[in-house]
Amino acid sequence: LLESRKESLLFHFNSINEDVKFHSQTPLMKKAIQSLSASWHALPDPKQGTIQDLYIFNNPFVQGQRESLLYAKDGSSYSEVHKQYHHYFRNLAATRGYYDILLVDPQGNIIYTVKKDNDFGLNLLTGTLKTSNLAEAFTLVNRNPALGISFVTDYRRQPTSNNKPASFISSPIHTDTGQYIGVLIFQMPIDVLNSVMHVTAGMGLTGETFLVGQDKLMRSDSRFYGESSILSTTVDTQSVDFALKGMSGIFVENDYRGIPVFTAFT
Repeated sequence: LLESRKESLLFHFNSINEDVKFHSQTPLMKKAIQSLSASWHALPDPKQGTIQDLYIFNNPFVQGQRESLLYAKDGSSYSEVHKQYHHYFRNLAATRGYYDILLVDPQGNIIYTVKKDNDFGLNLLTGTLKTSNLAEAFTLVNRNPALGISFVTDYRRQPTSNNKPASFISSPIHTDTGQYIGVLIFQMPIDVLNSVMHVTAGMGLTGETFLVGQDKLMRSDSRFYGESSILSTTVDTQSVDFALKGMSGIFVENDYRGIPVFTAFT
């Protein structure tokens, strides 16, 4: 069962990795970020305030539903470009199960997002998110935007998304001539990760599998908790200690709930 979950997880992460690298180099993606970037820089200063007024503060839809706004009717070239591409990005996020899709220019400006959370319009090099894992996903690419690379960041709480746990995967976008023009970022789907970990075939009523990070906090939700346990439930057990040192094995021990269990770890 442990090996089955491990292989399923590797397949899951490899699929997302290939997805972000593929979409970062499609002709549509290249054209989209070029058009959005040009129209972004044509917005009146301060651009962050302008874009947030249009798509966040004056958005007729509440947070969590702001992506329902196809475009702001302000007559700007940005909104015309947004109208042209928003359907595509929104459908891509929904089809692939991503929480959000973001485009960032080489200067660190978040020039487009599907969800229109409060990170939209911020600068990842100088703004309030400069120490976030979203900024990390950008800067890892931006420092050396080689063709075909991608980076994944660990889960951290995202202050601009109601403090929910978020992980990101990023890849550079280049023109056909090889010029670096920005970064494509996917906010990783928690639901898909949980669906992999919550397969209960062969585990009876009391068995489960879960992920634990270097800080010994869960990276997937427990099947036994009614609320999210990602980044909130500590698993400080011998099996976790051994697994974080690169070992695999089977123990009998008390789990994170204080219940005696057979535990297999890798």
